Amino acid sequence: MHFAENLKRIQESAHLSNYKMAKFLGCSQTSISNWINDETFPHEKARRVIAEAFGLSLSDIDGELPNGWKEIVAYKIKKPAPTVSGDGLSENEKILVSAFRALPKESQEDVLAQIQGILERHGLLPKRCIRHRNIFASARRTDQAY
Repeated sequence: MHFAENLKRIQESAHLSNYKMAKFLGCSQTSISNWINDETFPHEKARRVIAEAFGLSLSDIDGELPNGWKEIVAYKIKKPAPTVSGDGLSENEKILVSAFRALPKESQEDVLAQIQGILERHGLLPKRCIRHRNIFASARRTDQAY
């Protein structure tokens, strides 16, 4: 098995169209189609984001899928996002989210731009495939206005 075959198996198991998979991963439908059809191969950072989105490791998605992978993928797709009310957030995370929401809009955009820079420096922000790209877009537009 290799990446394209595994991604196709995950997509079919999760009953995701190219559109829904692209939306879930935060990348384009064209990227999904190219990867599944083995026309292009995503760089390691993008593959790592994809693997983590489905609860798998990079070696799992590039090689043999582990036993129970269908259950892992099903859980990750249906798992609700954490909220400030406490679903999966530590106390520190709750404090940070609450403080962030209390900031004026301009300050929120500044914070997001700084976070983006930190993530890029650590190689945690793939250029083609990231779930949070829309969040950072408003911060980039604000920076360009100055």
